[in-house]
Amino acid sequence: MNIIIIGAGMSGITSLRWSTFYNFKPIVLEKNKNIGGCWVDKSYENIRLQTTKYSYGFSDHIYPENTSLYPTGKEVINYFNSYLDKHDLRKYIQFNSEVKDINWNKSKWEVKYKKDNKEH
Repeated sequence: MNIIIIGAGMSGITSLRWSTFYNFKPIVLEKNKNIGGCWVDKSYENIRLQTTKYSYGFSDHIYPENTSLYPTGKEVINYFNSYLDKHDLRKYIQFNSEVKDINWNKSKWEVKYKKDNKEH
């Protein structure tokens, strides 16, 4: 079964990990050129996690020991990248792919997105 995941932030990365674990065929459509979701496009220079690193993470991957108790935005992004690398997930992400429309068509979802100025 094919799965389309919109966005490569925390939730998208988690969905990607477990969809591959259960042998689905995922594609992640990420509108930006990098992963991170709101840590990239809705943050500011000195942002930090509002909770500890022990409360915001993947169940199968801990933060490096030298990570701040309240990680910076850069530390969070580095952590996300290490998770993608650990599980070889980056190959499923299509960057610069902005979802434009989603519709239910009787028995399946139709997702329209734009990548490299082409509609898909």
